[in-house]
Amino acid sequence: MEKHKIPGIALAIIQDGQIIYGKGYGYSNIEHQIPVKLETVFQSGSIGKQFTAMAVMMLVEDGKIQLDATIDTYFADVPNEWKNITVRHLLTHTSGMTDYPQNFNFRTDCTEDDMYTLIKTIPLTFQPGEQWAYSNLGYVMLGILIRRVTNQFYGDFLKQYVFNPLNMTTARVISEADIILNRAAGYVLVNNELQNQAWIAPSLNTFADGALYLNIYDMA
Repeated sequence: MEKHKIPGIALAIIQDGQIIYGKGYGYSNIEHQIPVKLETVFQSGSIGKQFTAMAVMMLVEDGKIQLDATIDTYFADVPNEWKNITVRHLLTHTSGMTDYPQNFNFRTDCTEDDMYTLIKTIPLTFQPGEQWAYSNLGYVMLGILIRRVTNQFYGDFLKQYVFNPLNMTTARVISEADIILNRAAGYVLVNNELQNQAWIAPSLNTFADGALYLNIYDMA
C-alpha cells in the first residue's frame, strides 16, 4: 500500500465460504481520516463485469440468449462489420470492439441508446474472434443486450435475481445522489500524489462495464 500509495483496502481470506480473516487497512476517506473497515463500501471497478457476465449466463440458461448467436439476432440495426460478432465474443473480449474514444466526454450524461449509437460509429480493431483486447464497450453492449431481452435495466435484473437472493445487502449500481452508508471516497494518483477522482456524469456510472458498489462481505 505504501509503495503504490493505495489509501485503503479491505482484506478477507475465505475458506469453505466463510471469512476466516478479515480486516480493513488505511482510510476510506483521507480528508476525514475515516478508517477502512469490513463494512466499507467500495466501487467495484471492472470486478463488476463478472456480475454482468453472470446475468448474461443466467439468461443463456433460461434460453433467452444464445452464446453463439450473432448480435444482429438481438440488434436489428448493427453495422455490417458487426455481423459476425457473437455474444460469446462480447463476453470474452474478442469482439474487436475497443475502449471509450480518447475524446469521450465523461462529464456529459448519455442514455444507453446514446451509447449504442456512439459505439456503432467506432470501427472494430480486428475481426471478431481473431484476437483478444480488453473492451469496456463490449460490456456496455452486454448491459444493453440484457435490457433488450428482459425489458429490465441490468442493475435491476442483478438486484432481483442475484443480489437479493444471495443477501448481498450493499451490492447495487453506483449512485452519487443516494446516501450510501460506509461509502469510500475515490482517489486517483496524479504525479505520484493522491487526488480526488474526477467527477463522472451520473448516467455513465450505471453502465454494465463495472459500475457497482459493494463491500467485502458481499464479495465473499
